Amino acid sequence: MAVLHSDFAGWSGAHALVYEYAKRNKDATVFTWYYDEKDPRFSQINVVKLRNRILESKIPYRSALASFFPKFLTLPDLRGYDVLLVSTSRSAEYSILNLRSKIPVGMYVHTPRRVALRGERLPPYPTLRGRLASGLSRFIGLVYLSALERRVWKRLDFAIFNSRLTLGRALRAGLIGEEKSKVIYPGVDLSAFSALRRSDDGYFLYVARFAYLKRQLLLIKAFREFSRRRPGFRLILAGSVTDPKYFRLVEREKGGGVEVLPNYKEIADLYARSAAFVHVPYMEDFGIAPLEAAAAGKYVINVRPSGNYEILRDFPGVDWIDEKFREEAMAKEIERALEKFAVNRERCVELGRSNADLLRKLDLSWDRFTMEVNSYLASQVESWSSKG
Repeated sequence: MAVLHSDFAGWSGAHALVYEYAKRNKDATVFTWYYDEKDPRFSQINVVKLRNRILESKIPYRSALASFFPKFLTLPDLRGYDVLLVSTSRSAEYSILNLRSKIPVGMYVHTPRRVALRGERLPPYPTLRGRLASGLSRFIGLVYLSALERRVWKRLDFAIFNSRLTLGRALRAGLIGEEKSKVIYPGVDLSAFSALRRSDDGYFLYVARFAYLKRQLLLIKAFREFSRRRPGFRLILAGSVTDPKYFRLVEREKGGGVEVLPNYKEIADLYARSAAFVHVPYMEDFGIAPLEAAAAGKYVINVRPSGNYEILRDFPGVDWIDEKFREEAMAKEIERALEKFAVNRERCVELGRSNADLLRKLDLSWDRFTMEVNSYLASQVESWSSKG
């Protein structure tokens, strides 16, 4: 089987999913337009680098241009493969329009492109310049990407989604029918978090890449109001820096009692010593961090809708905040949740410990993920063959 992923320039959940799947499936070949050939991880999978004339050039905004003009991308030779699974990311999905394959083609959907989803509500960008750029992006998305996206989805024989939330967004947008869809939750390696020696060092922890949809600025705003009454608590923000401009805003606004740890490596230790975990992104399609916090036996303040709600909804050690779509209302809800923890700290810590016990009863392993994906792909190949 063939797997197409745009690039491995960073290491997000989408990158990890493709890598972990290929590592367990030696029949899979990963095609990509970029990966670091010196990275020893790639010696463990079958990977083929494709040419990308745009990305190889020195022209500005080449990554965006590669998404807009997929005809300039070198496509994989699919002779000898029985199915193609495309990991939704930038140019990879748009390259489907140029494929002339005689095998079933499907996508693993991490998230449908937000700008191309009609009716999708987004939180405001924190700067005027950002809001103007976001508005322009939104306009382009509605006019161009929406049409392009729908052409891509019409070419699909099937789609695998990382949550019911993600599937629901695609269904509401009319991108695909449920008969062509399957939900398979990503794998999560929780071994590093389930055996931690826990303590309570008096800080709230939020682990997420620094980007405006992760809303670190919103959490800082809520924490600032909370800490006026509860000065004994701290807030730690840790994660990779994928939006440098947004990260600089976070650094500028953090204020007293807030510590920012970009690209911090000892994440498991941060979980172990936290008082509680706070997770406040906008419409998280899946979200691994709350599962890591739960495995570490920590109380979790979380926002719904989110993909991980489907797994954690009945966990007593999770306090759910309903999305309000407006910054002031959300800040007040987050502040309320922080205060609730502070007032009932001992009880909340105890409930957090129960999260670990409940999570151990679930199979969220990468082996489970690989088997489920392989089984579904085999059924698609069989269905395709019967039609021929």
